[in-house]
Amino acid sequence: GFGLKDAPRLWHLRINEVMKQLGLFQLVSDPQLYARWSKNGTKPSLETLDMLCSKHVDDLKGASDEASFDRLCKELEKHFGDLTIQKRRFEHLGILHVQRDDFSVECTQDHYVKQLRLIPVDSLPTDEETSVTDSALLSSYSSLVGGMAWPWLTRSDIAVHIGFLQRNAHASCVKHFKVANTVVRWMKRRSCM
Repeated sequence: GFGLKDAPRLWHLRINEVMKQLGLFQLVSDPQLYARWSKNGTKPSLETLDMLCSKHVDDLKGASDEASFDRLCKELEKHFGDLTIQKRRFEHLGILHVQRDDFSVECTQDHYVKQLRLIPVDSLPTDEETSVTDSALLSSYSSLVGGMAWPWLTRSDIAVHIGFLQRNAHASCVKHFKVANTVVRWMKRRSCM
């Protein structure tokens, strides 16, 4: 079924079936999140969470003790073949995850932020209130603001600025281009880790 238009649905059904066989259950509040609780006798005890696993298409990310993780990986390999397994430092959905020695996890998108490019403002009028009408410049602005919004997941320090720039995307003035460039420079100077 892979390569066909219903392949994503078939994959979703298959991974759900396997996860259920492994004792992981989809949460009602988020069907892409699986949980497994320790058993107290023959019944799962909701008091002790044993494993948590999120699914995004064919990427899985989870938390558990090392032995449970190794067992899960062996079982998944039986059903799906070789896995790419990354621990302690990995990228998932564009977010770099780094597990520290104290088991805390820090998330960053700094590697993504470094790729954002400033908009050349030399050719813009000097009056900051002048509306920008050049379609190529407006497209660059929209693209940059969209790119700046992605790191909002791990950078709460930019939320107000991104909201301001997005609200003014339909009628951008020279000042909005300059603010966008300033925020990008800020993001590049200030790591979120």
